[in-house]
Amino acid sequence: MMKQYGIRFALAAALIAAFTPTALAEAVGTWAIEIDTGDALIESQVVIDGDMKGKLINEEGEIPLEGVEYEEGVLIFTATVPYQGEELEIEFEGDIDGDEIEGYLYTALGEASVFGERVVVITAVGTWDIEIDTGDAIIEDQLIFASDSKGKMITADGEYELADVELDGEDLTFTVV
Repeated sequence: MMKQYGIRFALAAALIAAFTPTALAEAVGTWAIEIDTGDALIESQVVIDGDMKGKLINEEGEIPLEGVEYEEGVLIFTATVPYQGEELEIEFEGDIDGDEIEGYLYTALGEASVFGERVVVITAVGTWDIEIDTGDAIIEDQLIFASDSKGKMITADGEYELADVELDGEDLTFTVV
């Protein structure tokens, strides 16, 4: 028998994130950027992790970043992107001010302005201690999500696999298998 559960988490609790305790944390995150080539405005994302590795995400897919550096508010990286059937080397240099980024992308074809902001990424991944109020009693259980689509529920009665995990805004739904 499968039961569908819905749990509403406070957005504030879902926004708790762990960052490295150094100035590098200022660069860590997902950045929604707009590249202004003069002819077009291209929307992309730049993702920088705590190990200063990253990727550029655009209509071509995910492109690994190389030489990611962050020092004194300046983020620098390079990448090789597909361009009209060829490979194009790009270099980025941008200033980070809080949750905003502004800089330039340099290529053999010229330079482009880049503007963007940090995107808050909410995920269910992790261990959650929950209380379920049945009206007659408070039941304490634990949810463990190893990925954004699977997990397990630990109760006094045992462990149950979870499937169809979806996080939509503040609403988390899953199926107990």
